[in-house]
Amino acid sequence: MSQMLGQPITIDNKAGAGGNIGTEAIAKAKPDGYTIGMGNFAPLAVNHALFKKLNFDPINDLVPIILIERGPLILTVRTDSPFKTVADIVKAAKASPGKLSYASGGIGGTSPERCAVRASRRNRHDSCAVQERLCRSHRPAWRSGANDV
Repeated sequence: MSQMLGQPITIDNKAGAGGNIGTEAIAKAKPDGYTIGMGNFAPLAVNHALFKKLNFDPINDLVPIILIERGPLILTVRTDSPFKTVADIVKAAKASPGKLSYASGGIGGTSPERCAVRASRRNRHDSCAVQERLCRSHRPAWRSGANDV
């Protein structure tokens, strides 16, 4: 991009808080055309429902200019899990409210938290989130069998 524009480009990755930290930096940047941001839909469309306070207004402070990617969300279980369908998971959650656990990469955006909260409300059951420290990966907890989903 630097070669195309004939300008130096600085990348400042501001990760964290489900995309809110970087998105806030973009929203608060001087509107001089030198700051653009790239991220997912979480800070623009989801995080207002997950966080008590956002330090930016996703509707009025930012303008999406292009859709770059569309990606699937998948739900996985260990091969030795008793769950073979989503209906199996919902049934287990209803049978033992608050006992079902899952691993995720962190809150916000495409995380299972959003899906679990939605499913809990729709199916009137509780679920319990179990996240890996530092939100690095769900794999260690998933592989060890520490989580149900």
